[in-house]
Amino acid sequence: MGKKIFILSLLIALSTTVFAITPKNDWRNMGTAKKLEGKTYVLLIFVSYPGTEWNQVNINSVVGQVYAATSWLTKTAAKYGTKAEFEIYSLGNYENDGMRITMAAPALSTTLVDDAMVAAGYPRNYDFEKYVRENTDCNNCLVLVCSNEVGRCFAVTHTKELSDWNRTYIGSDYKLEGCIIYLTSIYDGSLVWPSTIAHEMLHCFGAWDLYDVYGTNSYEKNTLLEQYFSNSIMRTIDYNIDTLVLDDMSAYLVGLRSEREDWYEYFEAY
Repeated sequence: MGKKIFILSLLIALSTTVFAITPKNDWRNMGTAKKLEGKTYVLLIFVSYPGTEWNQVNINSVVGQVYAATSWLTKTAAKYGTKAEFEIYSLGNYENDGMRITMAAPALSTTLVDDAMVAAGYPRNYDFEKYVRENTDCNNCLVLVCSNEVGRCFAVTHTKELSDWNRTYIGSDYKLEGCIIYLTSIYDGSLVWPSTIAHEMLHCFGAWDLYDVYGTNSYEKNTLLEQYFSNSIMRTIDYNIDTLVLDDMSAYLVGLRSEREDWYEYFEAY
């Protein structure tokens, strides 16, 4: 009954909207984090700049949050009958806490993953993916670039649109996926939460944001998002990650469900 009511509500919302249910991008099975299944190699890189160096207490805090986030993802996948494991690896001098890199000046946030990989000794992103493929039993890989600054965490993801562009202009559809994790939230000054990290990692596996990212949603769309996805980790975050769930649409997008509904595209983040 709940599903029928939802679809009816959606059709009513669409009745005054010119909308073609055609995916803008194929978000599934793209990049280096294709599905939330199997084993994912997670590389932590701690980036610091002059005057903002990491201390061991904060490094340990972030590492603990990453383990809490991946533990939640493993438990969530298990609810859908899927085994998802994570191997968290490091480069450099700190055991289990990633590589601490000091860069000369802050990089543009959109290129921070690429720049951090170069600083970590991988001139090409492909070299890292090749290393994982040839030396581990992991079928996915992603990078968490951790910055000891105040900011808004975000994901660097890969889609069919990017894949097509890369094949056309650089002759390869390869794209490393990862997340930029800031130690301190730009919104309330709190230290990064496990739910924030899990949210961004789910983007790498294909999930969409379920909140009004750009403030451009219609009233009807925001109403439906709040009504049917209020407790989804792709809509909200919480200090206690166990209060959140992965909704079925997001589960489909990250590969945990095979059933696809046509109305999913109405909520696609552009």
